Amino acid sequence: MDLLPANPISRTRLLLDKAAAVLVSVAVVAVGFGAVLVVGSGLAGLGVPWPDMVAAVAASVVVALPFGALALLIGAATGRPGLAVAVPVGLALLSYLLDAVSALSEALRPWRVLSPFHHAAVADALNGHPNWLGIAGLAAALVTGAALAFERRDIRV
Repeated sequence: MDLLPANPISRTRLLLDKAAAVLVSVAVVAVGFGAVLVVGSGLAGLGVPWPDMVAAVAASVVVALPFGALALLIGAATGRPGLAVAVPVGLALLSYLLDAVSALSEALRPWRVLSPFHHAAVADALNGHPNWLGIAGLAAALVTGAALAFERRDIRV
């Protein structure tokens, strides 16, 4: 990575290209996963309509966006790949648990709005009323923060 910023391309452009590459990679995996689900459901006779499966896969992609953007931000700010993976994975686990347990606990219910899993609710996607604008905005803000952090970070050898 230390040699990439030496090329005649702005750091912001480099970071945005990497963010786009991650987004395309997630989309390719989601399309493959969706195809396997649709074909597998048909072969197994599950009777789940394919538009519902596509909506569920889209919800999983949307919920992944802020965690990927957070990894990009941490990596751009610190240059530490291990930290850039560990923190978003830990937060994803905690936010999933918060969303799951908040359905059972009145004390945690008000806090579930902090979880992207709550906002990317598959049930809402299946009903045709997904609330993904906030998640997309959060991901965009994190990518913007990553671009700003990467512009200011010194490369150490």
